[in-house]
Amino acid sequence: MLIARAPVRISFAGGGTDVPSYYQQYGGLVINTTIDKYFYVIVNQVGRGATQIVSADYKTFFSITHPNFKGRRRSDRLTHNYAQFEPDIKLNLSGDLMLPQAVLDHFGLAHGQNLFLASEIPPGTGLGSSSAAAVCLIKACSTYRGCEMNKQETAELACHIEIEKLNMPIGKQDQYAAAFGGINQFEFLPDGTVKVDHFKLARNIAESLEDWLMLFYTGVSRHSTTILEKQKASVQDEDRKVLHNLHQMKELAWNMRQCMEGGDMPTFGAILDEGWQRKKQLVNTISNEAINETYEAAKAAGAIGGKITGAGGGGFLLLCVPPENRQAVVEAMARRNLKEMYFKLETRGAHVVLDNIF
Repeated sequence: MLIARAPVRISFAGGGTDVPSYYQQYGGLVINTTIDKYFYVIVNQVGRGATQIVSADYKTFFSITHPNFKGRRRSDRLTHNYAQFEPDIKLNLSGDLMLPQAVLDHFGLAHGQNLFLASEIPPGTGLGSSSAAAVCLIKACSTYRGCEMNKQETAELACHIEIEKLNMPIGKQDQYAAAFGGINQFEFLPDGTVKVDHFKLARNIAESLEDWLMLFYTGVSRHSTTILEKQKASVQDEDRKVLHNLHQMKELAWNMRQCMEGGDMPTFGAILDEGWQRKKQLVNTISNEAINETYEAAKAAGAIGGKITGAGGGGFLLLCVPPENRQAVVEAMARRNLKEMYFKLETRGAHVVLDNIF
């Protein structure tokens, strides 16, 4: 059995500037952190038959045999560098399991493996679980094939498969967060290069960050595709309002790092709030009346700032709350049927938990 896992992330500032339609023209900047909620891939070698995929989250099953595959085992080891991108083959990929299908195809795994996929959080809730799945699958498959891939290679391959091979209208921050782990500043350059600046907070500041942050599940999951497609169209059409807000959100990311390193949590919360106000102006479906009322109720109970995680429209509500106000916020959210999800910061990124498949 081989077990790999990759963490999900919370984006603090700059989300939306990591999408190719924006950073290829203006450059992007994101500050985010991973948390101790993971996507898991469990691989078992059965030695015969097609590769089978079971997803606990989507409650579905898939079986695949590569048309040109004669039957390779893990012991065959590398015949080429799997970190490199291969010419895209026209695959008949569809449904909830098209991502694992694409990763398996890249690594040439289609005979005698059982894969079980599961996440600690519901899908479509704005914590980057889809890209954590991509990174985790790559970590599991590359390890199974005996291929050493560093964090940068893992993140880039995940981006290639999701954005280019599967044509998903998403950004790059989630893949990089899941691969690297910890608190990071990711700078997305117009030529496609990603600069990774990992910054480690002093222990007391990291503990303060955990004490001030709260996550509440809205009970609504959504596909981010529609929101991101609209944002992409607005950027390509050079919508002045959208571009102005994205520029300002990128600037907020620079400011947020400074207040995080200084342990200035009130300013951190204020930046979260300003970023959320600007984010809502990108696409009209990012928020709605229920979300707005819930957010205002949280602020009335003592939260300084916050945002809906991910592209918006539902998922988790992130709040920055002084510790003395936490209970009041919990009670205010409970009156609106939102439950808190406890978490801690995570630093490892994607890794193999167990590898004794033979």
